Amino acid sequence: MHFTNKLNKIIDSQNSLLCVGLDPDFNKLPDVLKKEEDPLFKFCKEIIDNTAPYSSAFKINFAFFEAEGSKGWHALERLVQAIPS
Repeated sequence: MHFTNKLNKIIDSQNSLLCVGLDPDFNKLPDVLKKEEDPLFKFCKEIIDNTAPYSSAFKINFAFFEAEGSKGWHALERLVQAIPS
């Protein structure tokens, strides 16, 4: 299935055009999250869990994950798996 067809099907089923941006700037995270084992993942996962029923897509900003080195890439890999199909 073409990306456009898949997106249109999701838009129709969700009745929403909302695309949620995932831009986790570590320096702006709440202090309580900075103490987590995987703060970028935890922050974004909570956003996904709370917005999935209302959104048609998620847009990951790779630069914020890349800035955290290997920990950021690991968080990104886990996050991709957490996004609903």
